Amino acid sequence: MKFTLFSESGGRRYLLSAPIRRHADIGLLVVMFLGFLASPAGRITDLTFLGAILLILLWYRFRSLSTEKLFSYGTLQQESVQRANFGRKLRGCPDTLVGWRLSSVRITDPKVLAESGLAVHKILVPGEPSEEVNGVVFEVTLAELKAADGYETAAYKRVRVTLHSGTQAWAYVSAA
Repeated sequence: MKFTLFSESGGRRYLLSAPIRRHADIGLLVVMFLGFLASPAGRITDLTFLGAILLILLWYRFRSLSTEKLFSYGTLQQESVQRANFGRKLRGCPDTLVGWRLSSVRITDPKVLAESGLAVHKILVPGEPSEEVNGVVFEVTLAELKAADGYETAAYKRVRVTLHSGTQAWAYVSAA
């Protein structure tokens, strides 16, 4: 779903269009609509329009402050798993975790089995300093991080790690 804001004022035309991805986006639209109603004759004035742009910029800044990095080396990289748990496809950057290695764990949770399509998942266990695990770092909201906690089974625990790039991120490792 997208929203579009159009204004023609003082011989200038403005067009602002953005996707609606989360409930916070809808909240922003409500604020913008209230500004529209409060303006003279129900028109979007330059001031109202600039105020809306400022709100959008502040919202994006606030959203970036309320995100976390999540290192994924397994099923959280699957688009189907991302859509099922986060409602969107995540974008990420490749990175490496040093001092860990991959093992495997059998999954019995029906929901996780259905979402991933796999009965055996990868799991991080401590390794030698020379061992590395390649993966992807995603930027997720706090709500999405909680959703990832709900997706991972009791075999996993979430810990803070430092990646090869120096990035601090959360990763799911063996709870054993």
